Amino acid sequence: MTTAYVFGAGASAHAGYPLTSDLWPNLVLWADSQPEYRQTVETIVSLGGPVTDMEATLTDMALGFRGFASHNDDERDLLSGRVRKAITAYFRDIRTRNPDAALYNALVKHVTEGDSFVTFNYDVALERALISQRKFRVQAGYGLPVNWPTDKSPHVVLKLHGSTNWAAFMPQGYRRIEPGSVLQLVVDNRDEALPDYPAELLDQNLADGPIIDAVSLILPTREKRFGVKTTTGDEFVTVYDSLWLQAADSLAKCDRIVIIGYSMPKADRRARALLLWHSNRRAEVIVCCGSSSASLGEEFERHGFLRVSARGRFDDYLRRLAP
Repeated sequence: MTTAYVFGAGASAHAGYPLTSDLWPNLVLWADSQPEYRQTVETIVSLGGPVTDMEATLTDMALGFRGFASHNDDERDLLSGRVRKAITAYFRDIRTRNPDAALYNALVKHVTEGDSFVTFNYDVALERALISQRKFRVQAGYGLPVNWPTDKSPHVVLKLHGSTNWAAFMPQGYRRIEPGSVLQLVVDNRDEALPDYPAELLDQNLADGPIIDAVSLILPTREKRFGVKTTTGDEFVTVYDSLWLQAADSLAKCDRIVIIGYSMPKADRRARALLLWHSNRRAEVIVCCGSSSASLGEEFERHGFLRVSARGRFDDYLRRLAP
């Protein structure tokens, strides 16, 4: 029996990472002691006003609404890039302070051949836990075209909103981003996020060239762009399309779907369609999303899933796995 695990922010909360609703206030508190990122926070507040809903504010920024109308597309894209960099730096700081993720460590002991992971989280806590049990390698592990001289990963982690350890590589000789496929999405281990790997870019095909940090994150807006907007158009659209297709394939073929910490918000239309319309309806569905578990379970039942159960939270699910 194969299992596809689906993770939202609630799954990584035990490792110190914030829920989406808490991301902005926590980022503000952290940035207060980080001058480089404090300026980004202050700029967003000065243009959009006090942030009570991060998704709404970032949506206004992306579309040029309200105070953001005073900035042109390039200026707003630059500001979006600074937000990505701030989130990446903040998450790296969390990982440094909380290197262990106890619930992920407990879960991966039960992961067996054929199991896969679909996650909407930016952090690398899951990959680190899998590596500790020799169940993840970068080669073939992210569903990305990575060439690194190690064994292929026994399990795949499909990060549909990007990852803090992904970066963009621009081949030497290019002075600016040009339309097409100049930028390459690469796995970046310069801050040693993944144990067992050297502190460098994990792709031996890459020659010298500049690295553009934190461009891969899909920001939490109400109209998510699956790609990263640049001055010459969206980059990585085909990469993200490939990841979503791989996720659909995993969910269609598995025997069990375990959803942990992902409340399936209405704004996540593509994710909701993935789970409700592209998953195997004969699969057992186990929902572990706290107070949202029962209502989400009912939603799956309304979409024709026949074996659905609500199991409380992440730790409740783990207790059922214990021998």
